[in-house]
Amino acid sequence: MKQKTVYLKAEKNVKINKDKVYLGDVFKVASSDKLLLQKLKAVLIFDFSKKQKNNSEKTSKNESRAVISILKVIDIVQKIDTDVEIVSLGENDIVLECIKDKSEKQVFVLAKVIFVSLVCFFGTAFTIMAFHNDIDVTGLFKRIYEMFGIRYSGGAGALEIGYSIGLGAGIIVFYNHIGKRKITKDPTPLEVEMRIYEDDVNQTLIDNADREGIEVDVS
Repeated sequence: MKQKTVYLKAEKNVKINKDKVYLGDVFKVASSDKLLLQKLKAVLIFDFSKKQKNNSEKTSKNESRAVISILKVIDIVQKIDTDVEIVSLGENDIVLECIKDKSEKQVFVLAKVIFVSLVCFFGTAFTIMAFHNDIDVTGLFKRIYEMFGIRYSGGAGALEIGYSIGLGAGIIVFYNHIGKRKITKDPTPLEVEMRIYEDDVNQTLIDNADREGIEVDVS
């Protein structure tokens, strides 16, 4: 019998909100056989409700994590239909995160936003002031005034005002944001760093699961 080819593609991290994880919840599936496609999407590949110490790691009351290998998924599918040829186009190891309850009181969300904003604002202000004090910006401006024969009496002069405006404008351009709007369509530096951080976290989870022998894999 001619083998039926099925293409699977998954991201490194997949978030779901239920215990039973089916192939269609995690993978993008493509095949010329539409009946087989629907059948495979309904294949159970993991169950968070089963307390298997070697298969999952409980991280909080409403969240569980598990790392599953593509080899395990292929093994599950081929036990159902031996004539299926699996072609994986995505990740070899997938981090499954079961988050059942995402709801959070609005007052707590607002409090966290205010707290983070205050920390960022005062932390950044302190950093800038410490930098200026370290390089003696006031003395530098005074010497520039003297080079042009201008008598500097302290306070906010043309250099101070221009520097302050330029500093603010530079921060806005660098972070590519004015309020909720982006200046350009490019990702902001914060978005880039968050993606790098997310990739590092996912890879660490995969490496730890493999090292501790808790990855869902073939025997």
